[in-house]
Amino acid sequence: MNRHIAVDIGADSGRVIAGWLEDGKLVMQELHRFPTQDFYLQGRRQRNLYRWYEEILHGLSIYVQKFGHDLGSIGVNAMGHEYVLLDEKGGIRALPVSYRDSSFEELQLDELLEKKIDLRMVYMITGNQSAKADTLNRILIQQRDESVDFTHSKGILFLPDAMHYMLGAMPCCEMSSASYSRLLDQRAYIWSKEIFDVLAIDRSLMSDLVWAGDTIGIIDEGICRQLGLPIGIKIITPCGHDTADAMLCVPNIDKDCAFISSGTWSLIGLGTEKPVITEQTFKIHASNSTTGFGMNMLKKNVSGMWMIQCCRREWGGISYPEIIDMARRVNINDLTIDVDALKFQYAHNIPTILASDVKDRYGVDISPNNIGQISRIIFESMAFKDRYMLDRLLSAIDREVSCIYIVGGGAQNELLNQLIANITGLTVYAGAFEATSMGNILLQAYGCKEINGRNDLMEIASSSANYKRFMTQDIEVWGERYRKFLGDHDLE
Repeated sequence: MNRHIAVDIGADSGRVIAGWLEDGKLVMQELHRFPTQDFYLQGRRQRNLYRWYEEILHGLSIYVQKFGHDLGSIGVNAMGHEYVLLDEKGGIRALPVSYRDSSFEELQLDELLEKKIDLRMVYMITGNQSAKADTLNRILIQQRDESVDFTHSKGILFLPDAMHYMLGAMPCCEMSSASYSRLLDQRAYIWSKEIFDVLAIDRSLMSDLVWAGDTIGIIDEGICRQLGLPIGIKIITPCGHDTADAMLCVPNIDKDCAFISSGTWSLIGLGTEKPVITEQTFKIHASNSTTGFGMNMLKKNVSGMWMIQCCRREWGGISYPEIIDMARRVNINDLTIDVDALKFQYAHNIPTILASDVKDRYGVDISPNNIGQISRIIFESMAFKDRYMLDRLLSAIDREVSCIYIVGGGAQNELLNQLIANITGLTVYAGAFEATSMGNILLQAYGCKEINGRNDLMEIASSSANYKRFMTQDIEVWGERYRKFLGDHDLE
């Protein structure tokens, strides 16, 4: 039996999970879970990659205790956009700044870019719209501030690539992460020399590109000796971008269903055979990024469980099931927010800011400590925004869908699942709570030739995921509530 280890690094926590194929299904066992919260260094909110690396090694040591010395491969996935640069000797130059750092809050979107190149041209090359803290904007900020001498940098690595590199892999960028960066020409899946040259980005940053399922090295011999592992364990890159791994667990993704990868962010989208880069997708700010086997995700981001995670800390660490139960008991709620409003993205005291927003908009006083009401407002507002984004995507490519598959940790929130079914008018299937790790492990199994190809992998994923169905309820009532939501908020 060939076992594999998936490392899934999220904004709130990381997981080290062992997985293997058994009777045509994927069996997984969590070995280690660790916090990934940012830390402050010299006034900046940063990602502590070295602590993550130590946590991964601890997860490997637990694997040895549970399963012995045989291990087929390891692969890491994480969030997108963020990166490290290598110096001339191959060292990591600095820790990446978190996209939640307040320095991005005041940035005028595209102010640095549009002085040099047409925004539409960037989209038509890369298939991606701007985000405040995306890869391209980060590089332009560093250029502006002269905080990095790019001529002495010898490659860019996104977060999963950096973890692979620290484990012993060659320096390279997996395609799903690169396709999210606004540096890749998605018409040909190569770095865009046009963007690099027009923006005076040194071409030395163009690390080698690889695809999910490729073997990119073996675990460093020193690590193996330290942990008692045999020499030669493969490092096989999954989709570095976590959502791209999760999408592999969605049946019929390129046909008649939509998907929501539900976690800190809710990424809502459609599967397509190739990037959809048109005037219509440009106008609605839709983004494309690749996934396993060259499939494409056309998607929009909606703020997910981030606000609840922040509220939970303010409420003394109450459990998520308790929060959901309190929200479920709030039967009447006519108050909504735009969960993607900038005021919520960099805030610390979300309950207070939300209460202030509701007071300004509706003239209604609510207590920041009213857990049920505040969480109900957040959940309903998330579901309304999901429908808004899905409607725009479907209109842009003239497609209809019959259902939505919700995967990831947020799929355990049955209240939110039911709200999404009610508000969209579509049947919802929720499950594959560890979809990211499932896709990660299955791509490693594909790289080890245990899986034949895309259809085989997706069939195993579908049969291994337990989905619960949520049917629509009170469509007319929620349809009227949705129209009120649109009238209450000035959406993009």
